Amino acid sequence: MLLARPAIKLLVATVLLASSCLVAPACIAQQTDEDASVHELLVTDAGFIAIDSPKDWIRVEGRGLANFMPPDNDVHQHDDRIYINSAAVGPNEDSKDIDAYIDADIAGFRKVYPAATVERGDALDLPVVHRKASVVTFRSGAEKNAIERVVYVDDGDRVLLLVLSATNAAAFDWALPVFTAFAQSYRGAMTQAAK
Repeated sequence: MLLARPAIKLLVATVLLASSCLVAPACIAQQTDEDASVHELLVTDAGFIAIDSPKDWIRVEGRGLANFMPPDNDVHQHDDRIYINSAAVGPNEDSKDIDAYIDADIAGFRKVYPAATVERGDALDLPVVHRKASVVTFRSGAEKNAIERVVYVDDGDRVLLLVLSATNAAAFDWALPVFTAFAQSYRGAMTQAAK
């Protein structure tokens, strides 16, 4: 099958954009007023995710599909980060839909941290895709990942988890505006076809 020239140009542009993040995994996402309409396409093991990296944060190796840290954070000493993960849902999975997945996530968290608190927040607007995403804040009381806010994005046969993980309340409060803007920049995803 031959591709039309515009399709080839789009494919080449996508590959070039994607490869720039693969070659330099510690790219800082800096956005100015001049390029506010330019958005990112993150390349992950599970496909492409159209979402902007957290402003001024660095993409690093770590848990999940994509992992970001503030530039002044030492990866070996702190665990304040934003990351993306995903989980399959559907008739052949443990969780049949996003609501069942969220309930199972909360139950699993409470099992590990019996004294923890879990707060379901107001749904977060995802303005570009004209949807809302469920929001849950987990407070473990543990030293690592003491506070996590998870935005659960329904992506058909999977749930995308956009996670802010902080070691303390001050770090959480400082990163929350960046995390919220990151989550609201979500524009969709394309998964790799099953083989």
